[in-house]
Amino acid sequence: MYVRESDGESKGECGREGVKGQRDRLCMRRERGRETKRERERERERERERERERERERERERERQREGRDSARPLRVSTVSSTMPALTRVPLKI
Repeated sequence: MYVRESDGESKGECGREGVKGQRDRLCMRRERGRETKRERERERERERERERERERERERERERQREGRDSARPLRVSTVSSTMPALTRVPLKI
């Protein structure tokens, strides 16, 4: 069906005139398309935010474990090995 621009008066969001039923269907379809596009974009943004939050949480957990490991059992190093380079230093269990 032929749909032409309206002369001066705006017909809702799309501003077209023609056979009423068809115009309404076109308008509704176009609006729905815009809405679903916006909704998908919002959903993607929410998903990205959740992912960032999970990553921060994982990082915090790793940090906590690192701290826990360091404070739970301090490494006792013999005075002999303290003169050695750090790579060859071995904890001395007494």
